[in-house]
Formats: sequence, structure tokens, C-alpha cells
Amino acid sequence: MKIDEIMETYKGFPDDEYKLIKKYVTKFKDFYPVYGPCNSEIINYCIDHELKIDDLSRNDEIYKKYFDGKFF
Repeated sequence: MKIDEIMETYKGFPDDEYKLIKKYVTKFKDFYPVYGPCNSEIINYCIDHELKIDDLSRNDEIYKKYFDGKFF
């Protein structure tokens, strides 16, 4: 699937979130979860560590901060 096609999913998101998600989608050529945290810290962390959000370890500090014990 092309980046533009994936980004159609996020049409209508606030501009700042849309830009962050596009950065993630461009890097991984995959969807970013529609539900859940969307901020520069987690997206930049994933990109910098070359980890899709689903590949974060449960022991990772970012995982603990944003996902541990939370339901989306």
C-alpha cells in the first residue's frame, strides 16, 4: 500500500498529529494505530530506534509510560 493511501485513514486528524503519523508511516510503510497515544515522544522514539509501535518491548520505558495498564 502506498503512503498516500495509508494516510487517507488519518484524514481529519489535527494537523500536528497528522504530521507525526505521516513521519511514522513514511518510515515504516505501515499504519500507525488509530487509537492510542499520538505524540512526538513516542513516534520519534519508534523512528529513532527503528521499532514499530507494536514491536516495543514491555520492558521499554516508553512502553511502560504510554501502554502499561492502559486500554485504548
